[in-house]
Amino acid sequence: MRPSDRNMANPTAIATRIEALLKSRYRQLPRDDNEKILDSVLRFWLQVQEGKLSEDSLLQEVAGVIHRSLMFQEIAIVLKDPEDGLYRYRIIVGFTKDAIEDMRAQVYSEAEVRAFDRLPGIKVSKLTEFTISEAPLKAGEHVQFNRPMLAATPRKTDDEFTFGDYMNIYICGKDDELLGFIEVSGPRDGKMPTGNRMKGLELLASMTGIALQCMKEDRKKPEEPQPLEMM
Repeated sequence: MRPSDRNMANPTAIATRIEALLKSRYRQLPRDDNEKILDSVLRFWLQVQEGKLSEDSLLQEVAGVIHRSLMFQEIAIVLKDPEDGLYRYRIIVGFTKDAIEDMRAQVYSEAEVRAFDRLPGIKVSKLTEFTISEAPLKAGEHVQFNRPMLAATPRKTDDEFTFGDYMNIYICGKDDELLGFIEVSGPRDGKMPTGNRMKGLELLASMTGIALQCMKEDRKKPEEPQPLEMM
């Protein structure tokens, strides 16, 4: 097309066609795991931005995204209690009644949460840590297995996410404050997570940290005085 021909094109018609093309692509159902992860995390963030989620409903949404789009069946979220600075389980999904009761009774200090020196533990990234079921327990250490009778099942391949394996993703706030962590296990396909799933978990944890930090700062704001009504 010559420049003169291009200048004669109808920009309104072109814009209308391109608008229809882009909107149809944007609205189409996710076609693969990567698009499903991106779509779910985006929808979660839009909910966060509306500012209508309570802390509990925020955590429930996080667990829902992980279960639906990141393929994990066992999900727990631990948060720091602002009253005493200790870490407790707040959300537990996919575990047996006995395991839930056991987990609810557990309390951790920040030093205990950060002390990742069990071998053979794996530091995947700054935010993600992985513990294999074969990791030996220290004296007095306690681990909540969802199905203890299966925890000793031999690993068949390195790509197998076996019973007793679990992954922790840190939730951080301002100045790297450790607000808590997300613990996941039991992937539906029984395999180690892909890079995109791990990054999806980290993105979700990071967004959760931002949301929790905002809620924390909002709680610190003094209430505005109500105007006096004239009699």
